[in-house]
Amino acid sequence: MIVGARLTPTAEKVRRLMHYGQILQSHALHFFHLGLARPAVRLRCRAGAPQRGGADRRAAELAKKGVLLRKYGQE
Repeated sequence: MIVGARLTPTAEKVRRLMHYGQILQSHALHFFHLGLARPAVRLRCRAGAPQRGGADRRAAELAKKGVLLRKYGQE
């Protein structure tokens, strides 16, 4: 707009798609990497010993899904 150029409808759609991808990866980063990490650590500290077995496996699977969701948004 500063130089007087106008975006084509296709360019506008690509711009919006890239913006939505950035929003997706940003929210995935916050939720999976920043938001969930602290409560999980606090719960383990209160329990006294690290949980073994199913809880750790589920947490690892959830972390993998978070990384993949973030990767999808970045792509």
